[in-house]
Amino acid sequence: MAHSKVAVELARREGKYTDSPVRVSLMLVFSMKMKRFCARSPLVAEYRDDHRARHEYRSWWQTVCGKMKTKKSSGLSKSTDKSILLATTIVFLNTSVLLSILLTKSLRNENRFMYMLSTCLSDVCSGVSYYYAGVLDVKDHYSSPTRTFYIAPTFLGLSFMAILAAQADRYHAVASPFKYSTRMTRNRTLLVILSYWVYAFVIVAVNNLVTVGVAKRVTGIGTFVGYIFTVIIMIGLNIRLFYIATFQLKREQPSTDRDTKRSSVYLIVVVAVFFLGAWLPLFVHIIACNFLGSTCYAFENEGTDPIRVLPRVNAMITPVLYIRGCTVLREALFAAVRRSCCRR
Repeated sequence: MAHSKVAVELARREGKYTDSPVRVSLMLVFSMKMKRFCARSPLVAEYRDDHRARHEYRSWWQTVCGKMKTKKSSGLSKSTDKSILLATTIVFLNTSVLLSILLTKSLRNENRFMYMLSTCLSDVCSGVSYYYAGVLDVKDHYSSPTRTFYIAPTFLGLSFMAILAAQADRYHAVASPFKYSTRMTRNRTLLVILSYWVYAFVIVAVNNLVTVGVAKRVTGIGTFVGYIFTVIIMIGLNIRLFYIATFQLKREQPSTDRDTKRSSVYLIVVVAVFFLGAWLPLFVHIIACNFLGSTCYAFENEGTDPIRVLPRVNAMITPVLYIRGCTVLREALFAAVRRSCCRR
């Protein structure tokens, strides 16, 4: 009762309580019981862990904002400006090619431009996601609180699958032109594009629904096998397409159709070569770090890791190659620019 009297006296001085000592004692006992219950309850423990996670995320966000405001951190301020410039360039160039194809009916009717459209769409999404993954202090890993839930890397993988599908499409069109014209209609081409987009996001859903350990094992094995096979197929198709464009098409009679085939084959070969040059360092890094047990240097974030920046640079180079190597696309782009300028 002595403690309750002291509590009542203090409460009265502060103007908080005017109750009797017995009621104050009961309130103190009830609060002690509630503390014990909260310490043992799993729901309260889960809420406490969630609150701690939110507090860590809030602390991380304040740290990042402080770094971006002061711009005195080592390397992050410089990489921030470069990442913003890279992301903006990716979005601008790919959006230009994307709109040129969508606004030109003759381009929409050709299968090869549908694959260009798919590549540019995935690269636009990759550029938009890089405003977060590259500009801020982000580590896109399974256990990171700042991860993108495997969505940002998926857009890069979609570009990879689009270029591989475009290579197979060009090889089929040049090697068997009569079968290609009957088999690969525009609807079937769109179905192929839709299939690998759906497949990519099904993998994203699976990775986010299972536990982290299972997701790491499934993704690790699938990535390793997928990279090995796709790189071998892409290199083999490149060699075969280059041989066809250099020797086989020369035997045909000079015509507009032959020149169109030749330019389209050369274009996809050049795009694939740049793609392999930008992605092979990442493939080697993944194999060396995840499967061979080598100790790899951990960069501060995605924006300062040159191996992960290279695929984004490739996303900037690809639309430039499309515009430079395809006369029809370049004319459509200039016509769209002229129309927009004349309206103003």
